[in-house]
Amino acid sequence: MTNQKGFSMIEMICVLCLLSFLAYFIVPRFIKLDSNAEFKALNVGIETLNKLEKFQWSEYKLSSERYSDAEVDLIVSARVDTNIGDKYKWNGTTLSFGSASVTLERSPATNSSPAIWRKLNS
Repeated sequence: MTNQKGFSMIEMICVLCLLSFLAYFIVPRFIKLDSNAEFKALNVGIETLNKLEKFQWSEYKLSSERYSDAEVDLIVSARVDTNIGDKYKWNGTTLSFGSASVTLERSPATNSSPAIWRKLNS
């Protein structure tokens, strides 16, 4: 009877097959998670823009100033700080986070409702 130490060739092949299987099916899911996280971060950015718009519109409504709808939109949009974070890039119509980006459109603020940012391309 021989006393052998180590793994047999069959054991090594089984381990390599198992690792290959895991790499083939599991790694792409982790890559996809990064992409999903970026799109979720964009949705949070859009929500933040909408909350900033609502806040500025609410401040306007609490003031004693009253203007036409067109003037309300100019006043509110000028007060909104669109700097929503260091990782976000904003050029006025396109919001980017990492490699994901989305084009937004803004409905104007009026005396009866705040402006709303929506995705132009979904």
